[in-house]
Amino acid sequence: MSKAGDMLLGLAGIGAVAYMLTRSSSAQAASTPGSAAGAGTSSRATGHPASTVPAVPASASPQQRLTALQHDAAVSLPGLSAAQVGRLQLLAKGFAGAISGVLANGILQLNPANAGVPSLLANLVPNQFPGVSIPGVSAAEMGRLITLAREGQLKGLTSRGTPILKASAPPSGSSANYVSRACQSRTWAVGSSGTCVVTIQELLNKSGTLNTPLATDGQFGPLTEFAVRLFQQDHGLAVDGVVGPATWSALIGG
Repeated sequence: MSKAGDMLLGLAGIGAVAYMLTRSSSAQAASTPGSAAGAGTSSRATGHPASTVPAVPASASPQQRLTALQHDAAVSLPGLSAAQVGRLQLLAKGFAGAISGVLANGILQLNPANAGVPSLLANLVPNQFPGVSIPGVSAAEMGRLITLAREGQLKGLTSRGTPILKASAPPSGSSANYVSRACQSRTWAVGSSGTCVVTIQELLNKSGTLNTPLATDGQFGPLTEFAVRLFQQDHGLAVDGVVGPATWSALIGG
């Protein structure tokens, strides 16, 4: 065969191979989900729209958030887990009169004079909701109110959020500040935390032990321990930095 004939056969062979490769690529594209040829069929055959929970807009008022929690079967709030929202829904529906609104971060605003507030405070579960608030009442005082409610000592609140204690409870607002039995029954030291530690910090501040008041953050850290040691030294107590029965007695009576 001539060289020209050999070249023609060679070109024909290359063309055949190219044709087969093109057919193979086209067939594969048609059978692959999401490809240009098969995307429409695939999405119709397997696509399932994800169920969505209605979200309360960030611009909603506290009252609108409360209404959504009370009346919608399922709702979401920005930044809160489904478990937290579920807990808020239970509280919003179970203690409707005691709650005036819900802030954007999920904190419940309470109606202090409502008779249901003590029961609501007694049924709060730590870490399952962002918190509660009453206008004009500090976080430390809210912690004390929750402790009183859990112990069954809180009869109610005034319109300003001042606790009204049951007859069996010690009077509130005197120089001997009311400290719950749960606080006094334990010893508190570095590493402790909670509302009882807030009470310790407030009583230490009231005693004037330190020139600069402690932060009432509920965390028993080195500075709180230092203040306790100074207080114990000033009152002739064993200087160990631990708040036990003797230190409690001095703090309350100081």
